[in-house]
Amino acid sequence: CFAVDFGDVVLMPFLVDLEVSKSIQRTIDYGAGAPRRAYGNVQHRVHGSWPVIKWRVIVTDTGGDAVTNSYSRDALGDTPDPFGAVRIVLVGTTHPGNIGASARAMKAMGLRRLWLVSPKVFPAAEATAMASGADDILAAAEVVPSFEAAIAGCTMVFGTTARTRHLQWPVLSPAEAALQVRGAVADGPVAIVFGREQAGLSNAELDLCQRAIRIPTDEGFNSLNLAQAVQICVYELRN
Repeated sequence: CFAVDFGDVVLMPFLVDLEVSKSIQRTIDYGAGAPRRAYGNVQHRVHGSWPVIKWRVIVTDTGGDAVTNSYSRDALGDTPDPFGAVRIVLVGTTHPGNIGASARAMKAMGLRRLWLVSPKVFPAAEATAMASGADDILAAAEVVPSFEAAIAGCTMVFGTTARTRHLQWPVLSPAEAALQVRGAVADGPVAIVFGREQAGLSNAELDLCQRAIRIPTDEGFNSLNLAQAVQICVYELRN
């Protein structure tokens, strides 16, 4: 057991694996000055001879059913970031759980840069819960109002599609796309874009991409969950 010192507030001793209580969430939230999204570097100062432990405590929703994982490492911390030039962009996501699950898929494969275009609900407790330890990715996510803003500055944009479309650029498998992404990052940021759960990317949005990615599926059923599609693409990128 040890005590945690949040500046002016010292909490009672608790076990290392104990969930952070809602009172901690409120303390962090008030200190950060944001009513719905607060995160900051918090130093756990252990009293006595124990070493100092630093964690990033993140609150992505402070509502009545808020969920916080107090043991998430900082997504933009000091650890190496081999995919720092790769953006995973989710467009118009309607279900916050899909955002959290996508963040989990990203973090498991070492990707950290999540961009959200006009999500219906974010931040949300359900996104935090589905992130299952990847809520640092959610806290660092860039939320932008348009597709154009999400891909601004990118030297190459890969758009995903589940449908067979007549496109003027190559349609690649995730493995083929991964090879091209690795080559393209030498010239600058690269975006891999995923569309809405029901409709995907519009033709106008695909027109702003330079490559398309299509995940091979069974001919009779090609419906993949958004986070599943993200997982497949980031797995290929890592491997």
